[in-house]
Amino acid sequence: MKVSKNMKKIGLVIVNYNDAKTTIRLLKQLKGFQNIDSIIVVDNNSTDDSYNQLKEQEKGNPIPTAFVLHGAGWGHGVGLCQIGAAVMSTQGYDYRQILSHYFPNTTLEKHY
Repeated sequence: MKVSKNMKKIGLVIVNYNDAKTTIRLLKQLKGFQNIDSIIVVDNNSTDDSYNQLKEQEKGNPIPTAFVLHGAGWGHGVGLCQIGAAVMSTQGYDYRQILSHYFPNTTLEKHY
């Protein structure tokens, strides 16, 4: 898919929990979309082998595909409310605005 001059690039966050097979299939489907600026896969402390399966997808790719957040109790403890972020996105906020709301005084940098 070609990106038109008016099309915005987007960033995606995919949360995986005990379903690496579906997540990997989704990543392969999204690979061809040129308007996707970045994809981050967060493995939300899966109890199966999901993290290792996702890490296996990284081989030969200099860009990380999976991060693990170890939770304890409610949420994952990194300061972002998933429901609040989803509501903000429906109100027209982009991912940069949402992240700056939850993580003030930080900057986003592209390293690849």
